[in-house]
Amino acid sequence: MANLSEQESWIDGIYQLETSDPVVAGPGGISNRQAEQLASRTAYLKKMQETTGDSVQKHLAASDPHSQYAPKNSPALTGTPTAPTTAQTANNTQIATTAFVKSAIAALISGSPAALDTLQELANALGNDPNFSTTVLKAIADVKSDVANKLNAHASILDAHPQYAPKASPAFTGTPTAPTAASGSNDTQLATTAFVKAAVAALVNGSPAALDTLQELAKALGNDPNFNTTVLNALAGKLAKDQNGADIPDKAKFRENVGLVKQTAPFDATAGTVMVNGAWGLGGSGIMADDANEIIQSGQSKIFRSSANKDVNINWPGSDGYAWRGINVAWDTNASSMLAFNQSNGTSPAQPRMHYRTRAGGMNSPWLNVLMSNQYTVDANGYLKTPTSTTMTSSSIGAMSINDLAGIPLPFPGAVAPAGWLKCNGQQFDKAQYPILTSRYPSGFLPDLRGEFVRGWDDARGVDAGRALISSQYDALRSHKHSITMSHEPGGTKDSSGFPATDGSEPFIVHSATNPDGSVSDTAGKGNPLHSFGDNETRPRNIAFNYIVRAA
Repeated sequence: MANLSEQESWIDGIYQLETSDPVVAGPGGISNRQAEQLASRTAYLKKMQETTGDSVQKHLAASDPHSQYAPKNSPALTGTPTAPTTAQTANNTQIATTAFVKSAIAALISGSPAALDTLQELANALGNDPNFSTTVLKAIADVKSDVANKLNAHASILDAHPQYAPKASPAFTGTPTAPTAASGSNDTQLATTAFVKAAVAALVNGSPAALDTLQELAKALGNDPNFNTTVLNALAGKLAKDQNGADIPDKAKFRENVGLVKQTAPFDATAGTVMVNGAWGLGGSGIMADDANEIIQSGQSKIFRSSANKDVNINWPGSDGYAWRGINVAWDTNASSMLAFNQSNGTSPAQPRMHYRTRAGGMNSPWLNVLMSNQYTVDANGYLKTPTSTTMTSSSIGAMSINDLAGIPLPFPGAVAPAGWLKCNGQQFDKAQYPILTSRYPSGFLPDLRGEFVRGWDDARGVDAGRALISSQYDALRSHKHSITMSHEPGGTKDSSGFPATDGSEPFIVHSATNPDGSVSDTAGKGNPLHSFGDNETRPRNIAFNYIVRAA
């Protein structure tokens, strides 16, 4: 009994036994063919497995089994290794590509000044000193030593900083300032002038306007240092309220003292005499004597006509701040004058202003407005002259301003234009500097009026039609003609078949004492034709001026 024959080879196909195959045993027999083929495959696979295992062991034991790959630990790459370029904001262990490095360097240079954005410039800035660090450290050490010496000397001075104030009891000079405390503060914080002003304003704001100063309060108390005693004494002698004045000892004197009415009359020169007829007061009856003066602060007054014609002056305050006076002649309202003048506010002088008009024949005259000054002088002609502070201007009196003349050519008897004026010589001017002149001459050029006559614009009249404003025009003569009379003396002759040419190209026949018959021709005038004569232009008589315009 023997084993099947095995070969260490791979058999591609396994034989299939057929029903017609005979049973043949032994080596190479059909009956053993399948088993031999499978055994050969198994032997082959076993050999491959053993070879592979051996190769794997050798691979694992080798120090560099994959020479085409780089190790993870400290790889030594060859060729042109690449990697993804990370963002510029990255700051980790990710590989930096050349693009990343270039961008980082560009960003570094962009953030540097142009004078120090290269190594050469940095080296020059360091003085090309290879020991710059040692040099700087030495200089710093020298500075520290010098500063220490100076600080020690400074500390030994009693008042090393005279420009500063000590914390303890400082004596400030100049204009010291400090933060302004809140209005509600009540502690040791410094009080600035703003804090004090606010505190005083708060105090004053709680008082009436007429009593919001110490001066006004003192005046209200009669400047009496013993006001309390004075008031108590006065109250002790007060009148009884329920008597309604019946307990006043001298009622007439009381009325005079309180100023109800004060009058004087010619027939009673007693000072302070009170003229009373019945109950005197608002709505009561009263009598005004002739030539009597009445002063009324407010309210109503009654004025009755006297027995004779008198001039009457009536004064009253107006709500517009003016004091009014009515002046009637002989009580005639149709022959009167009205005068209004501003009142002083009682604090500072006001510039006097007066308005005046008259009435006659049932008509009022226009108001005459007069502006007066507290400071004026009278000139030789008797006119009032005010100081410069009240000098009337063209705008205040409605007159034309000098700048309103801008652009109007004016004749000037001088070769040089005065300040603020320009010559009309075709020059260009600054349109931004002279806006008014620009509105007259938008081109920015002045007309050239040197040697020119100025003519009025036709403006649709038809005398000089088709002309534009500021357009120029050449000289011209109006179309015309002349007549000529030619005669011939008896016996006279001519030396050609016709009259001599008017261009002077032929001889002239001259009649003279020596040639009475004109038989001799004279060529002295040949070449002198009948032609135009005179100056080089047509012009009227004139006087030369320099045209200038106001520059504004």
